[in-house]
Amino acid sequence: MPTSDRTAPGRDRPEPKDSPRDAGRARMADAPIEPPQYFDPDEPWDVQSAEALTHLYESGEGYLHRRPEDGPARRLRQPQPALPAGEPASPDNAWLARAFYIWLSVFNLLAVSVCWSILADLFRIAEAKRLFALMAVGASVGGLVGPLLGVLLVGPIGHAGLMLLSAMLLIGTIGAARRLQAWRDRHPLGPEETRARGRPLGGSPFAGAVQVLRSPFLLGSAVYVLLLAATTVFLYFDQARLVEAAFPNRADQTRVFGTIDMIVQSLAIVTQLFFTGRIAQRLGVGVLLVAVPLLIVCGFVWLAVSPTFAVLAVVMIARRAGEHGFVRPGREMLFTVVPVEAKYKAKNFIDTVVYRGSDALTGWLKAAIEMLAHQPAVASIVGAVIALTWAATGAWLARAQRKLDDSGSVAAVDVGSAGAARV
Repeated sequence: MPTSDRTAPGRDRPEPKDSPRDAGRARMADAPIEPPQYFDPDEPWDVQSAEALTHLYESGEGYLHRRPEDGPARRLRQPQPALPAGEPASPDNAWLARAFYIWLSVFNLLAVSVCWSILADLFRIAEAKRLFALMAVGASVGGLVGPLLGVLLVGPIGHAGLMLLSAMLLIGTIGAARRLQAWRDRHPLGPEETRARGRPLGGSPFAGAVQVLRSPFLLGSAVYVLLLAATTVFLYFDQARLVEAAFPNRADQTRVFGTIDMIVQSLAIVTQLFFTGRIAQRLGVGVLLVAVPLLIVCGFVWLAVSPTFAVLAVVMIARRAGEHGFVRPGREMLFTVVPVEAKYKAKNFIDTVVYRGSDALTGWLKAAIEMLAHQPAVASIVGAVIALTWAATGAWLARAQRKLDDSGSVAAVDVGSAGAARV
């Protein structure tokens, strides 16, 4: 039979010597594997998901390159046939990993939002000013301890053991929530609150969006979150550009991001423990909502004048530590003065649909500005204007929240959607 130049089916096709694929595998084989960074639900999905998927892909490429003699690893390099119906999926299946990552991202976002809904439902504004910052410390400590546990335990118990440990921790949150609810039942805020807690919320799944559109206070909260996310996306686009220029090597980039994460979490914990509660009680929620946006205005102007990585690092650390330490506790305090249904529906709509929808919209806006202006300084000036509007919105929300608290409108407002329209 005459020979053919084509490679026989089922065999690897030869690749050109020194191809980009071989060069990439060689770099991954020599590069150290860095500890994973924690997932922050407050950061843009497009940035985090791209970084995570790139890390997963490159880690897999380096693993396969370092162990060519391993039979299972070698088989993973070959095309995998589709799974028959009813057959369990392999844990090494790439599509399964992507689906799990997307599910985990959505679940994490919803879980954090529902947690703050419960806290806003259980505590008055005076209690929230004193306690919400301390409760936020738990999230910051978890951001540090979670990745550390993963690094230390992945060897002894494996990935399956980490999944089981995560499930046990989630089950533990159920017990904590039930204990908090029982504590509030023993110490009710008032007769109206007791009756409201005894009634099911009911209503439509779209009630949260309707409440936001009908209530000026809730609509202002949505605008505040939208502007917060917009400034975040503007900074992250600058980060992608400046970090790539300053640190072409991906291992160096990982070390830089890890260092920034450690500084941010440490500053956030110190701020939440010693400053946030005192500022909220003495100066009011408005300072928490306005201080960081005004700081970011100065940061954008500084970036427009001096667009360097050092300046960006200072601004990013101030923005992220300030959001965890001031902005997040402050905007959660706003929901202590709204009806019960708004705490569980309108708030979750704002934290999910509004927050993440603004990520995509702002990304398109930033790309359009850079395409038309061809000057990063123009985008920084636009970011400063957005941050200034963010600060003005925070000041208005603080005044509106103070009026609602002074008038005691929460006790007089029904928990239905009509009541939410009068907030």
